Amino acid sequence: MSGFNPYSDGTGYGGYNGGSSGGHLDGGFDHNGGNHGDNNDSQFGGGSQGKPNYARQFIVPVTIKMLNEATLEGGHDGNYFSHGIELSYVRFIGVIREVDTQNTTHTMYKLEDGTGTVSIRAWNNDMSDSQNGNMDVGDDDDNNDNGPGFKQPQFSTNDYVEVVATIKEFNNKLQIQTQRLAKITNFNSVPYHLLNVAKHFFVTKNASAPNSANSNDPLSKPQDSLFVSEASNGNAAKSLSDRLFDFIKQHSQTMSDGVPMQFMAHELDMSLDKVENGISELVEEGRIFSTTDDTQYLPL
Repeated sequence: MSGFNPYSDGTGYGGYNGGSSGGHLDGGFDHNGGNHGDNNDSQFGGGSQGKPNYARQFIVPVTIKMLNEATLEGGHDGNYFSHGIELSYVRFIGVIREVDTQNTTHTMYKLEDGTGTVSIRAWNNDMSDSQNGNMDVGDDDDNNDNGPGFKQPQFSTNDYVEVVATIKEFNNKLQIQTQRLAKITNFNSVPYHLLNVAKHFFVTKNASAPNSANSNDPLSKPQDSLFVSEASNGNAAKSLSDRLFDFIKQHSQTMSDGVPMQFMAHELDMSLDKVENGISELVEEGRIFSTTDDTQYLPL
């Protein structure tokens, strides 16, 4: 699989923009016709407490089992989590086992990926490569006879498909709001996806692990790790530029479009001006480079 890249824009899982796929990743469909994308939160999205929620800006590769086992945290305004990973935008791949075309407005697909099964809904008025829909996990929709205007689905049993979706809570159920439904034509995508699920799981797990007595975790805030580091190994605290470089290197594995400076300031409990000074030093030393703009950086 050397050189394989399933993303036409080369972005991977970081900073997915969905523009070329026709998905509506800035909002989404709900049963009330509401748009979830209209809010007054920061550019990174905000939770119910007004705090930035950076996980919502990135697609999380998952298996169907992770979706089925996800639990809601924080009540009706909370988010779903699986193994400590927040599920907001997700991507999964499955093979179609059942197709239900009895309803005039939408088609139901039952998918399986070896870890579990899930049903998704695709609306018949948008049967293109990218389709919008939603489905409660485990929900059995009412079936109606085919009527005028019904379109035959472009997917059939045993087709492998890619699903990109948003995860929402509705009536105490996990709801999959399909943003993209596309047929897999290169089967390297299947093992590639499973490897990314494993990679993202271990990277996220390591990033969120609590500090040990000998930890030099670059993700730790100063008040959490400064004195522990000095007491445990006797070394002086790392310089600002070194801490920023370690942080960028760690998060570059899941943020392939670049690690935002606002994210660094928030997670490291620094002022934006202080982060900018450290970034300037790293750029001058040739240790990092800017990506899409002067606010996002990756290590060299």
